[in-house]
Amino acid sequence: QRNSTRMDISDIITADYISISADETIGKAKAKFKKHNSKGIIVKRDGDYAHVLSEQKLLQSHIKDDTKVETFIRPSRSNPVPRLTTQENVREVAQKMVEGGVKVAPVFNQGDELVGVIIVNDILEAVINGFEEITVEKIYTDSPITVSKDVGVGTVINRLRENSISRVPVVNDDNDLVGIVTTFDISDVAVRNMTRMQKGNKSGERDRILDIPVRDVMNSPVTTITKEETVAEAVKVMLSNNYGGLVVTSKNSNTPEGIIT
Repeated sequence: QRNSTRMDISDIITADYISISADETIGKAKAKFKKHNSKGIIVKRDGDYAHVLSEQKLLQSHIKDDTKVETFIRPSRSNPVPRLTTQENVREVAQKMVEGGVKVAPVFNQGDELVGVIIVNDILEAVINGFEEITVEKIYTDSPITVSKDVGVGTVINRLRENSISRVPVVNDDNDLVGIVTTFDISDVAVRNMTRMQKGNKSGERDRILDIPVRDVMNSPVTTITKEETVAEAVKVMLSNNYGGLVVTSKNSNTPEGIIT
C-alpha cells in the first residue's frame, strides 16, 4: 500500500463517468441519476467540460424538468468543485472535496483536457488510514437542525432549503433521535404520489403531499456515530452503507449533537 501523504490521484481517476449536454433538460438529468445512481454528472458544452451537476442541488432547486441543464452552470469563481490535475496529492484533494461538499470532481491533463473524474468514496478509501487518530468531535458540525416527527413534508422541505442541507434528523417530544429524512426520501415520495395523481384538483394533491407527516417518510432506525469514535470509523460506516452523512450522538444519549458528512 502506498503512503497517502505522497500518493497522487492518478491511481484513483476513473474515466467511467456519466455525462450530459448543457442543452439537455433537467428531466433527462434526473433520469440519469436514477438509472446510474451517480454521485454527480459531468455537464459538457459543445463537447468540452462545463460543470459537475449534483443530485442534491438538483433536488433542492425545484426547477421544472423542461429547464435546460445550462441553468446550473455557474462561474468558476463561485463553484465549489475543484478543477484537478493528475499529479495532485490525494490527501489535499480529499480535504478540498470534503470541505466543499463535493462528491465528484473533474481531472484534467496538462493540455486542459478532461481525462476523468475523482469520486469522493474512492479518495476517502485511499486516505482512511490518516484519520485513525482524529476523533469525530474534532470535525463534526454541532447544533444540528432537527425536525419533529409530527411536522409535514412541506416544513421539512423548507428547513432543508433554508439551511442548504440534504438531510435532517427527526426527533420525538423528548428530543431523542427517531429517524432521518433526506432530499432523496422526499423526492421519492413526491414522485410516487404525483405519478398516481389523476386529472382534477392537482393543487389539492400537492398540498396533501406537503402535509404528509415526516414520520411516514423518514428512515428508521438511524445509524449513528459517537463523538468519541474516530473519523476513520465514521468513513468506514458511510462507505459500507453508501451514506452521505451520519448523525453524531454521545455515548450516554440518543439526542442528536451534530452531523458528519
